[in-house]
Amino acid sequence: MWDGSSGCINVSIAENRCVTDLVLSKLRSLDGSVPFHPSWIYYQDTRGMEGTRRQLARYLKELTGMEGELDEDSIIVSAGCNAVLETLFSNICDPGDVVMVPSPYYATFKFDLGCRSGVVVRECEGLPNGDGGEEEDYYPTEEYLEREYQRLSALGRPPSVLLFTNPHNPVGIIFPPHVVSTMSNWADSKGLHVVSDEIYAGSSFDPVTQPVSLLSVSESLHGTVRDNHHVVYALSKDFAMSGLRVGVGVVGGEDTRKGTAKVNDMCQVSSHTQVLVEEMLKDEVWVKEFKEEQGKRVKDRYDRVKEALRGTGVRWVEAKAGMFIWMDCRGIMREGETEEELNGRLVEHGIMMTPGESMGMKEGGWFRCVFTAVDEQGFETLIKRLEGLGELRGGGVQGGGAGGGEGWGDEGPLAGLLKFPSRMKIKVVGPNDDGFVSDITQAVKGVEDVQVENVGRNNKGKWTSVSFDIDVENEQVMRNIYEAIDKDDRVKFKL
Repeated sequence: MWDGSSGCINVSIAENRCVTDLVLSKLRSLDGSVPFHPSWIYYQDTRGMEGTRRQLARYLKELTGMEGELDEDSIIVSAGCNAVLETLFSNICDPGDVVMVPSPYYATFKFDLGCRSGVVVRECEGLPNGDGGEEEDYYPTEEYLEREYQRLSALGRPPSVLLFTNPHNPVGIIFPPHVVSTMSNWADSKGLHVVSDEIYAGSSFDPVTQPVSLLSVSESLHGTVRDNHHVVYALSKDFAMSGLRVGVGVVGGEDTRKGTAKVNDMCQVSSHTQVLVEEMLKDEVWVKEFKEEQGKRVKDRYDRVKEALRGTGVRWVEAKAGMFIWMDCRGIMREGETEEELNGRLVEHGIMMTPGESMGMKEGGWFRCVFTAVDEQGFETLIKRLEGLGELRGGGVQGGGAGGGEGWGDEGPLAGLLKFPSRMKIKVVGPNDDGFVSDITQAVKGVEDVQVENVGRNNKGKWTSVSFDIDVENEQVMRNIYEAIDKDDRVKFKL
């Protein structure tokens, strides 16, 4: 693994290491200035200390856009978001109860909810729309939810909870208000609990689109937050404090609140940490400046990652929040290759990401890359290796490996597979649009020293496959063809 100078870079863990200096500076200043009260060494309210919950309520009210006040008595402070989830679900579910979650989803939900609470997490099969290339493909619809509810019910037990993340993990999109309303209204009609994991609520880097919370939607629709609506949050992502284990639950319903307060006794946060959090959130000027700088740093990294991927054959879904990019790596898969096999080649190339199939993505070839998971030196190496992903398409990594990433390698990506000159068929998949077909055809024909014999087109729904029979003189011409195709952002993948 990456040791600061060499090895495989692990970008599968969602941590924010690009604001370490800001967080450490603030916490160190607080640790030396806050007097330690004698009462802090004794038992506290199992829901969390009153002052901490009060500051969290104020902060979350602003973050979620609620009009009314957020009752501090609805809040529990627990040892991380996973502890909040376990505590909440042990109160709203019985062992064996089914939780439905739209795909793709945060894979560890299955462990967090099933390990001790005995809850069964079942993913909704497939995507609500499309093949995953567009943001809207991931918007759950009423028809999608109803279909999956009936399918899961037929397996033996109907779901009792709808769980989703917003902003989305792993895609990085933000559900608009009408999508959150659709999900909550549909779940209400079925008598389900609704749980929104909003751990990335403060990690939006899109200046136009801000996250919409289940709390504000519920308040808008019903005048108050419904008893069956719950939100989980933590300081692990937005404030880069995953090691301090501060999770937050906003729990609906008095009975559920009483139950979670009791169970939370087993996973409380230390008094010292809670006081640090309280004092940090009191400094509203610092919080505002921190969020602005964090958003800037994350956006800068995101933009550099996108630029590194251009021309490699890898595509992505445009993200608006979070700290990762959802990468469509089908363009660098070999014919007949599985996602597991591609993942092995990616690790050999020096990048360890989260495979999409482990997050419920039905079609192989998607990966989540957490570009904030490494420090500056690691990030610069990550960029070089992302730029080198073009080496993996077709013939795999040549002359590279975990220390490589620059250029096409000494022998080229097609070494050992093709002899030049060569005749080959190239297929390019994109939108079913005459303009796209014309543009991509002209792009290929415009490459110097390329002889195109036949151009074919095969339409399938909203997609079309354009094929070319091409005489290629040498590897340089092949590279030029790839580069010409990759300049068109509408291209989904090519073979």
